[in-house]
Amino acid sequence: MQVMHLQNFQIHRTNGTITHYSGDLVNAVDCFKVVFSVNAGGGGMVAYNTENGELYHIVSVNNVGNFDLSTWQNGDDIEIYPIAINEGNGVMLG
Repeated sequence: MQVMHLQNFQIHRTNGTITHYSGDLVNAVDCFKVVFSVNAGGGGMVAYNTENGELYHIVSVNNVGNFDLSTWQNGDDIEIYPIAINEGNGVMLG
């Protein structure tokens, strides 16, 4: 698991309706753009890295299981865990 900082957090709307949320996840080594979504397969949230297609399970926001995107803001600590795709067997936590 690793802790990233949320930057450039954006709420995207179409005709006044929220369509998705995006932002940058940053630490001392990495910086990548992500789109956030609800993990339909097992609850919780995932972050999709738009640069390389990797998925990350969001473990916590500021050390709590806060998955209410409307309360997130720039500077929040986002703890993520990579999700490994195992061909033929579906998605498994890596």
